[in-house]
Amino acid sequence: MQYFFKLIRFKNLIIIAFSQILFKYFFLNKSGIALQLTTPLFLLLLFALLFIAAAGYVINDIYDLESDKINKTHAVIIGTKISERTAMKVYIVFNIIGLGLAYYLSFAINHLNYALLFLALAFGLLKYSQSWKNILILKNVLVAFLVSLSILILGFYDSFPTMNPANAVSQMRVFNIIIAYFVFAFLINLIREIVKDIEDLKGDEKRKTRTIISVYGLKTTKRIVSFLNAILILLTAYFTYLYFALKIISLLYMIGFVFVPAILNLILLLMATEQKHFKNSTQLLKILMLFGIGSIVLI
Repeated sequence: MQYFFKLIRFKNLIIIAFSQILFKYFFLNKSGIALQLTTPLFLLLLFALLFIAAAGYVINDIYDLESDKINKTHAVIIGTKISERTAMKVYIVFNIIGLGLAYYLSFAINHLNYALLFLALAFGLLKYSQSWKNILILKNVLVAFLVSLSILILGFYDSFPTMNPANAVSQMRVFNIIIAYFVFAFLINLIREIVKDIEDLKGDEKRKTRTIISVYGLKTTKRIVSFLNAILILLTAYFTYLYFALKIISLLYMIGFVFVPAILNLILLLMATEQKHFKNSTQLLKILMLFGIGSIVLI
């Protein structure tokens, strides 16, 4: 069972669930705007996201099997602990469950077309695993977008169906904050994806997968991720000024747990020369994501 949990990235799924619960119950439900999702409907949305995300992790491992044998020799699950055929069955079943829940939820709120968001997410994760990861730079942008999309989906399902001319301003004010967190998550995931390409260079070269580092080299790749990290720091500073500057506890939280780690990660990337340095960066970015998303409670 432990290998199954590793296959579907159970820890990552917990982070997704944690983020969704924070946004729903500590931000949207306290924002004072009209909302669509009751707790049962929210749970449908949450589990639809979790099943599709888990399916995405499984299919990616299936297509990455050859490179993982090089990059992650001791962490390969498919073919050693779980057969490729079983993994494919898990992928299919999880997608069916996730999309089924999404369509039922969309039907329940009288917006069946909303389910296309989940269909696009499932399709995007599949195409990324199959071929999009060979598209230079675009693949990093696409996967960062797909991973961060769950934040937008919640806001979309919960606030848009109740929007009307009378409450449009307040609804959009709240949705704009959700967009800001989506941008934050997108940038962190984009940086992580490029740094992971640096870690996986040997396996990607064997598979002839074109990545930024394989085409432009380490020096240029470090400049790109450092530039993106600098943008993340500037946007974090601006967002802190807009929403946290007048509350001392919130301000200290943002400085200590979001702003400072972002600066430390920039320094780490600039000084990185070995594989372990980049692995430390991906771990630090995970922590930064967790605390950054967690700041929604303070708003």
